[in-house]
Amino acid sequence: MTMLPITQIISGLPSEDQLTDIASNTGFEWKPLACKLGVANSTVEQCQMDNPGSSLNQIFHMLINWRYMVQDKSEGERCDMLKTALLDVDRKDLVDQVFS
Repeated sequence: MTMLPITQIISGLPSEDQLTDIASNTGFEWKPLACKLGVANSTVEQCQMDNPGSSLNQIFHMLINWRYMVQDKSEGERCDMLKTALLDVDRKDLVDQVFS
């Protein structure tokens, strides 16, 4: 998958603020989260190469690319997909924090 230029980020839910909140509070489980969201390993690797030394930016850009990947889904479907993936990596706390 080609990396999405920052100028082409789609709007809508989950919002950039919600994605930033998730990225800020996600640790070692971000790669399993990417897998649960269906983000390709090559995209994860590109996020790492494009943002060396900043796990926050790596995670945020992975989430932005995921949101672009599923832009054909409704906002509700996207939020549900993200909630399910977070629950699958044992981050109910983030679901409660970001979506309540």
